[in-house]
Amino acid sequence: MMGDTKKEDKQHRVKITKNFYMGTYEVTQEQYELIMGKNPSLYQGERLLENKEIVKKLVPGIVGYNHPVEAVSWNDAVEFCKKLSELPEEKQAGRVYRLPTEAEWEYACRAGSTTAYHCGNSEEYLRQFAWFGDNSGEREVDSSRLFKESNGDLNKYVKRMDENKSTTHPVGQKKPNAWGLYDMHGNVWEWCSDWHGDYPSRDVVDPQGPNVGTERVHRGGCYMVEAATCRSAIRNSDKPDKQYFYAGFRVVMERRR
Repeated sequence: MMGDTKKEDKQHRVKITKNFYMGTYEVTQEQYELIMGKNPSLYQGERLLENKEIVKKLVPGIVGYNHPVEAVSWNDAVEFCKKLSELPEEKQAGRVYRLPTEAEWEYACRAGSTTAYHCGNSEEYLRQFAWFGDNSGEREVDSSRLFKESNGDLNKYVKRMDENKSTTHPVGQKKPNAWGLYDMHGNVWEWCSDWHGDYPSRDVVDPQGPNVGTERVHRGGCYMVEAATCRSAIRNSDKPDKQYFYAGFRVVMERRR
């Protein structure tokens, strides 16, 4: 069952018939630079060193390389998948990389669960599985309260989170879901292949999303949002040619032989 009982999510049954592998982690800054020759991320180097909690946990290497890449557009993510698929060793092995469909992403995130999060319904328990507004900064905060106090002014909310030095965190530090996938909730929003549009009102098989649109879907919430915006069913979208400091991606791999 994709979506949930909230009106905007329109719960419906989806059947996925094709095998796929989902990346265990969000694509890191190091991986992105190896393939693309650049690292556009906001949260690297000096910016990360502003967060004293991050400094306590730093591992050897360039600061930020084990953090998820962000500030990548949907187009950038698609180009990464294309270049990765074209590497000689990947072509020889018959491995092809792409972004997940929105249905594949939610299926992999849920890992058989039917609750708000793959780990249950508790926002407090979510802390063990996700970096989100409450725990991504120098001190613990109630991001839901801060969001309500902003009265819909996102700039005001983001400023409050920036004041707490909220940042991305290295991939794989929290607990994985039941299928061994890390950071499916929080850290960075993850681009999917679909155009954003209304969900179908009937059961569907291998849905690809609308044929046309103006924004591409991303899923999972990020380090800056409140827990409710990290739900398995939550949807968000942005322009595919723009880069956002909260958006990254993970890849799907298919074997073509």
